[in-house]
Amino acid sequence: MAQGAVKKAKKVAPSKANGKKFNKSTTGKAKMKRINTAIKNKSMKGKFESNMNNIVERAAIAKCTRNRENLKLLKASQGRDYTKTKKYGLQ
Repeated sequence: MAQGAVKKAKKVAPSKANGKKFNKSTTGKAKMKRINTAIKNKSMKGKFESNMNNIVERAAIAKCTRNRENLKLLKASQGRDYTKTKKYGLQ
């Protein structure tokens, strides 16, 4: 692929597009900022609200996902036990 080629955007259902702006991979700080702004502006309504709370909760657990302990907590909060895997815990 030529360098700088633009990826064709996938079509997303409007409700999903709403959530997408919070899930962009950015530094934790920028993500928190975006989430906090949304809370301030109360820009999440209906279904999205519970999703928002979940994102905020997880972001709070792992403000810095580079930190191994926090990463383990984050993964655990998603319902899987990562503490027993080689990558995150026991050798």
